[in-house]
This record gives sequence, structure tokens and C-alpha cells, in this order.
Amino acid sequence: MALPPASGPALQVWEAGEEILVRLMDGRIQRTRENLHEWRVPEQPFPLEINHVVSCSNIAILSWIGRDERFSFLASLDLDNEWKSQYVNRTEFVNELKIDKRITHQFHWMHELTAEILALASNGKQFAFATYNQGVYMMETEMEWCEEIWRKEIPNWPKPWADAIWKSPENENGNVETVVQSIHLDETLLTLFDERGSWVKLSAETGQEIAEGRLPFNGLNTGTWKGTGGWAIAEDDRKLHFLDENFSIISTHSVPGPVNHAAYSKEGWFWTGWRHDGSESRINATNEIGLYVRLNDNVQILSNDGKWHHFEK
Repeated sequence: MALPPASGPALQVWEAGEEILVRLMDGRIQRTRENLHEWRVPEQPFPLEINHVVSCSNIAILSWIGRDERFSFLASLDLDNEWKSQYVNRTEFVNELKIDKRITHQFHWMHELTAEILALASNGKQFAFATYNQGVYMMETEMEWCEEIWRKEIPNWPKPWADAIWKSPENENGNVETVVQSIHLDETLLTLFDERGSWVKLSAETGQEIAEGRLPFNGLNTGTWKGTGGWAIAEDDRKLHFLDENFSIISTHSVPGPVNHAAYSKEGWFWTGWRHDGSESRINATNEIGLYVRLNDNVQILSNDGKWHHFEK
């Protein structure tokens, strides 16, 4: 039996504990409940673009960005409660921000940021994020508060070739530039990837660098997903590599286009993306763009039309 569809076309999906949160085409967000078997009414707690979501227990950590207003912030909401709209529209928000220099909100805590968040990850009551050309931050949160555990500068990524010179705010004369592509947090490690194929592991407790290296391919890293004992990493939107914990390639699959989500099960990896669904044994062409893979008794996939379909094995 297929899961119920969202209220309209979808652009992006994030996991929020056992549920998911979807950014709809019309700018609103919609959350599931009852283990994805029901949808809440679409919500718009803030009239800005959500760019990242993670959960810490029953707390949702969300980051918003106003590209025109050069405004970015991080905030928390209760996953169990309704998220009410604070503004009638974006114009009302912008007017209050420019004239009154404040914003009205319902968040348990909120932090305004000086740079866009590029990646956000959580584990238990901790979460970490990386901002554009500024730093990496490890935080601990409860419902009513959030505090910093440590922060450090963006890692000095291993170079993609021997004489590469990194571009940075301090050095505009470099011949190559990169940004954080994704981060992953567990009990002991924060693993960071950049888009040029470098990786760095930091201690989750102290932020101390533990290891660094290069992925075993030359193209751009366009997506990373952690599974049991290994990784799925997309290269240049045309290849999907499966790697072990030491980043050695186990197998490689050619894909028709970008991969949007990959998940690991006892049957191996399943993924979805641009007009295709994939597994380690087959690739199925689709008419829609897959956004999210749900692993249960049957593999189900949410597409950009807001509807679920079963993976055809």
C-alpha cells in the first residue's frame, strides 16, 4: 500500500527523527506524522527559504536564509507542536526587519548568523554546522537553550593536486576554490567533505583533527550518504560510488543524472534522483525526479510530484 501524497509538488526533503519534512513548490513546508502515514497541514512559520533541517530528539533545528536581505539564522521548534505563521507574507517580514530592526518569532531559541549555513548534522542532543568561508561549530541543545561546545576554522583541505593554491577570503590569488559539501556526525566523529573530493575527520568532543584524505576519484563530490559500515558518494552527477569506512571503493554505478538521496538496507543500497531509481542490481527509469528513499518492508520513494511509489525490484 502506497503512503499518502503530500499537498503538492515538492522541492526538497529532510529527515526529522522518524518523520520527514518537505519543502513544497509554493514555499510552504509540510511534515509527516504516524511514521509517514499522515501529513500535517502545510505550514510556513517564516517567510524565508529553509535550507537545512535536522532533529535533536523532539526538537527540530532549522536554518533559514534570506538571500535578498542577506539574512541567515538558526532556530528551534518543537516537532510535536503546530508551527504557526508569524507573518502574512514576505513583505511584512522585510518591513519589520528594515524599519523596526527586529523580527517576531515563536522559536524556543534563535541565533542570527553572519554567513550562510552550508551543511548541518545532528546526533542525540548535539548538532554541528559549517558556514560559508567562516567556520565549523559544534553545539548542544535542549528545548529552551542552545550552547556552543567548540568552534574552529574551516579545515585546510587536502589539495586536489600538488601545486594547487586554495582561494580564500585571505588569499584571492589561488587557482582553485572549494566549499563544504556535507557533514556527518556520530558519537565520536564529525566527518566533513568538500566538493573537490577532500575529507577531514574531527573529534566530536574537542574539534581536534584526527584524519584527512582524498576520495579515490577525480570528479566533483555532489552528494554523500552514510550507511552501515560505509558510504554512498556521487561523482559529477553521473557516477555513484559505494565505499567502505576507509573510503576505498567497493563498486561504482553509472547513473542517468544527479542522485538526491541514498539509503542502506540489509539488501544493499537504494537511491533515487533525476528520472531514475536505483539499487545495486538495477536502475529503473522514471518520469519524475526522486527526492527521498524510505526503507521498510517495501522500498518506497517520494518524487517531486509529491507522490510515493514502490521501487520495482
